[in-house]
Amino acid sequence: MRAAPALPKRVWIGTSEVKISIVPHDDPQLDGGETRGTTICELPPKVHISDALDPGSMLEVVWHELTHVINWLAELGDESTEEQVADVHGRAWPALLIANPKLQRWFTHQINAIRKEQSNA
Repeated sequence: MRAAPALPKRVWIGTSEVKISIVPHDDPQLDGGETRGTTICELPPKVHISDALDPGSMLEVVWHELTHVINWLAELGDESTEEQVADVHGRAWPALLIANPKLQRWFTHQINAIRKEQSNA
């Protein structure tokens, strides 16, 4: 039986490397436990994820934080229209998954774990 895939420590969004770290839930990067994930929008972008999340929450938080990175790299702001946001994300997510097969496998593993958990409930 294969080991569960690990969340990659780095992924690429276009030409930008994004560093991903799993940190203790009470890490200062997570406001001492007040938040489940954070994104530092500077080059290279850094994502910090709490180590105290179930598979569903981990999937949601990783996706959420990577969304912040995409928005920052594409310079999306409050003035961006819904169509601009949809256009950026419609291009970014497929490119992200194609360029980062380890992330794609991790997402698939998390989704399958959630499905299994739901079917056992």
